[in-house]
Amino acid sequence: MRFIKPLNEKKPKGAPDFHHSDAPDAEGRFRDLGIKDLAAWLIKTRKKDVKKISGSLTQQVVFNRNDDPEYAEKMEKVRKEVYKQLGRQDLIDKMDESYNEFFYLEFKKWAHKNRAKINRMGDEEKIEYLENNYHSQFGKKHWKDDDLTDVGIELHDQLVKDRIIKESIDGLDNAKSRLENVYKHLEIEHGQTRRGDKYVQIHYIPVSRPQSQQPEWVKVFYDNDKDLKKIGKELGMDLKESVLNEEETYNDYPAAAKKNAQMAIDWKEKYGRDEVPAGTPVGWARAHQLAKGEKISADTVKRMSAFNRHRKNSKIAPEHKDEPWKDNGYVAWLIWGGDEGVDWAIEKSKEIDAMKEAKQFKHIKPLYESLGSYEYGKWIKENGKIKFPKWIKVKSKEIIDGGFMDKVYKGEHHYMSIWLGSFDNKTRSELYAYGDKGKKEFGEMGYKFIQRFWNDITGYTMFFWQGAMYALEVSKHVRDMQANGESIEPAYYLMKEYFNNFGMETNRSRIFNSAVEKLEKWMKDNQIETL
Repeated sequence: MRFIKPLNEKKPKGAPDFHHSDAPDAEGRFRDLGIKDLAAWLIKTRKKDVKKISGSLTQQVVFNRNDDPEYAEKMEKVRKEVYKQLGRQDLIDKMDESYNEFFYLEFKKWAHKNRAKINRMGDEEKIEYLENNYHSQFGKKHWKDDDLTDVGIELHDQLVKDRIIKESIDGLDNAKSRLENVYKHLEIEHGQTRRGDKYVQIHYIPVSRPQSQQPEWVKVFYDNDKDLKKIGKELGMDLKESVLNEEETYNDYPAAAKKNAQMAIDWKEKYGRDEVPAGTPVGWARAHQLAKGEKISADTVKRMSAFNRHRKNSKIAPEHKDEPWKDNGYVAWLIWGGDEGVDWAIEKSKEIDAMKEAKQFKHIKPLYESLGSYEYGKWIKENGKIKFPKWIKVKSKEIIDGGFMDKVYKGEHHYMSIWLGSFDNKTRSELYAYGDKGKKEFGEMGYKFIQRFWNDITGYTMFFWQGAMYALEVSKHVRDMQANGESIEPAYYLMKEYFNNFGMETNRSRIFNSAVEKLEKWMKDNQIETL
């Protein structure tokens, strides 16, 4: 009676609706017959109709997966045997994937609801997020023989294929479109996909939300340096690969890791997949790499290191003591190099991170580093003087003398922030991104300077200079109103009217807030009475 479902029991979530089959009654055959015999009976009675056979098996799985997982597991093995007897290798290969199709359909619904959040992530972040959530939702419900290693990769690829989430690698046309309206360019990275395809990733802050300072990025494929130069020309950017992002490969893992991987391979070849069901296509590919002593990428090292989460399943279970190749956890552990391979990967990952950090400090300036007079003077001495328009010096003096900026900001090293602040966001981005436009406006040295110190001169300091310039203009209007005996509104309303007249953003705008603050201080210092 324990295997009979009461008629009034609630249907499991995701289960197909019940309907009477036109196939012959099973009469206990599903439980009584062995795997091969049951497969043959299903093929005969369902007249080789794969859809009908699969439907019958799925119904058995759905209604029994929680109460009797061993029985559900048997049904999956029968399904595989059916495909084998019918010569459907394509369907067998599909079954060898690390996630079950039924569970994927359920997970797909969750991914669709969370697609906006997922699409804001980078590739690796997406994969980790998908894998963690899949484990939390379905890990315990999976058949005990399933290996969920690298399920994140497979889920990511499948969800991209099903158009649930966007592929992170974009084409050149998409990159050109997205980089047309940029508030600030941050950095350029180079990398490779798991398939070895090279890409360049450009980080930026869009004009649509400069206040948030939350970067976005766009990736473009390239084949070689020549191709990269062509893409750079199309985007108006220098995309030369940096020292930081040179692709490193490693094969200094211990001999024991190679031996462990080879042992798993030997077992699979000797006993076949029926006896050695562990591992995914990705995992076995890794085993062959390790066994041959091939070089592996930093990304692969990271994935080997992450496999440490399966260490709890790395020992041979007592029931498999005499036949260790049947222990899925143990075999999967060997595939990834065993204790020696995973331990090496953990230490190598730390080493890679340390090297990366060292290179960052050596070759890349922090994004918000302040540009001082000393550094500016040094750059001018090495590269040549910048020809600034005369109005910048005049405006700088007027702003500082008026008390809208502190005297510490006096000096030529701040002139470029004032100059860039005089343009709207779109124009400023174009002047940075397109060399011809930039050189025409700023001159050869000026354009070279903003390419080198862009993040320093377009950060908070530029916001303050912009706010100060607007506050200065409104203060002149206040003086006129005062001379005419007119009533004067508080700084907030005066500044809001000024911004609205020029179509500038006031809501959650740092520039607007800075301008209001500076005007309020000036009005207080000059004892301006307001309504």
